[in-house]
Amino acid sequence: MFMRISWGRIREGQWEEYERRFKKLAQENVAQGGPKRRWLVRDLDEPDAGFAISAFDTESEMRNWADNPQARERVKQEMSDLYVGDYRVRNCEVRLQLD
Repeated sequence: MFMRISWGRIREGQWEEYERRFKKLAQENVAQGGPKRRWLVRDLDEPDAGFAISAFDTESEMRNWADNPQARERVKQEMSDLYVGDYRVRNCEVRLQLD
């Protein structure tokens, strides 16, 4: 399994709007062959920051989805006004899963 993990900070007081838009985009991406599972994780110590985690079966699926110019533009249009400061993305391989 592979995961694309993004961290970012959003404008103060905009978390609910961020969740709404995240859910809308996630539903659109599923229809276009996006991630198998997605999580939106809010930081308890910094409530205007959080992580978006997207899970994929293969590395090529993850990279193809992330490199899709139409999908990138769609996310930019929908979300860019909410982000402030630093925004980081990491592509990761799950090496161990314990249940």
